[in-house]
Amino acid sequence: MPVMELPFLLSATQEVLGVSLLTQRIKERISSEFSDIWVRGEVSNLKRTAAGHCYFSLKEGDALLKAVLFRGRGSRYFSRHLEDGAEVICYGSITVYEPRGEYQLIVEFVELAGQGALYAQLEYLKQRLKEEGLFDEQRKRTIPQLPQVVALVASHAAAALEDMLKILEEYPLPLEVLVYPIASQGNEAPSSIVKAFEAVGRHGRAELVVLARGGGSVEDLWAFNYESVVRTVAGSPVPVITGIGHEIDTTLADLAADLRAPTPTAAAEVIVSNAKEVVRSFQELKRRLLDEVEAKFTELKGHLHLQRTKLHSLDPKRRLREQRLHLSNISAAMEGILRERILSLRGQLAELRHRLERHSPLLKVEQDRERLVRLQEGLVSGALMGIDRRRHQLRVLEEKLKGLNPSSPLERGYALCFKDGKVVRSASSLTPQDRVRVRFLKDEALCEVIETKKGSLSGGGEG
Repeated sequence: MPVMELPFLLSATQEVLGVSLLTQRIKERISSEFSDIWVRGEVSNLKRTAAGHCYFSLKEGDALLKAVLFRGRGSRYFSRHLEDGAEVICYGSITVYEPRGEYQLIVEFVELAGQGALYAQLEYLKQRLKEEGLFDEQRKRTIPQLPQVVALVASHAAAALEDMLKILEEYPLPLEVLVYPIASQGNEAPSSIVKAFEAVGRHGRAELVVLARGGGSVEDLWAFNYESVVRTVAGSPVPVITGIGHEIDTTLADLAADLRAPTPTAAAEVIVSNAKEVVRSFQELKRRLLDEVEAKFTELKGHLHLQRTKLHSLDPKRRLREQRLHLSNISAAMEGILRERILSLRGQLAELRHRLERHSPLLKVEQDRERLVRLQEGLVSGALMGIDRRRHQLRVLEEKLKGLNPSSPLERGYALCFKDGKVVRSASSLTPQDRVRVRFLKDEALCEVIETKKGSLSGGGEG
């Protein structure tokens, strides 16, 4: 069988790359060579995820480059430039997505193509108008606190207009709101805004103008950066409040306005809050004025009462009634004095009677008899107590005598030993053949000492 000849042979030293390793090396090569690059193209297949990531493709002719703008890389600000068909310039780095072997652009920054020139023009215009003094704080007018007619210059179909009208319903006083519709974006927007301000000036009724537009991209708000619009706002015959876009958006019209509010609703809230503060101040002044009027009324009322009192005191009938009342009071006082005098004399009489009874001989005799009875009872009681005390002392002495009676031990079975008429208190005082006399309770015995022993003896034994 013939052997097939191969165009190449795998030698033992030849390196065989796995798919993962090959993909990794490609990724390293591409990432090192294509980092920090700027790419221009048309956005297509844009997809925004719930997590905030933006996946899209950049195309130019038949060429297509996949790209992604991850959340957290300024996507909230830059992603507004992304929409299918928009021509953009992206800054980022090329990397390889290994699971599918695809390369893509990781985007860090996005701007619309040609936008850089617009920003340069904007800065030039801003500087020129600033040098003219259109943005100076000194030229800005005070916002009226209680306007009766307010002009709203805004898009008729915008939600911002409806929100402002709802807030202005809280205005604490009658308020007439005039709406001047405009095109808030696009090529017609600048002239539309200028014409609306001209109409406000012709009508001459508005005391305050609010120029408003809801949020949007830089391009959506670009009409408010036009020189004609800025000069119109600065030259308005009545004060202007702007509420354009979001808080982070600032246009040249905002800088020229007498007051910039961060949003359209905030502009309406300024009007309402100012009016509420003025009304509150008026109510406070009204309260204080009413308090002062009431205090003055009370003072005058008191003065009138005093004058009436004085006039009443001069009335002859009143004087006559007072004299009658005075006589009645004197009569009542005299009756009271006589009554008290009678009661006092009765008390003195009773005191004299009591003193007479106290000094009566019969009373003295009776008192002496009672004292004698008490003394007799005390004497008998003291004698009885003395007898009892003596009896107790006698019993105590009897007990002591019993203890001292020599015959008492003999009654308990003891005996007394005598030698030569003296009591023998110790055996050591005796010698054998001594004759002693032993006395018992009822008789005696004459004994001879046979032997003496030292120490105490217990029990019976020979004497």
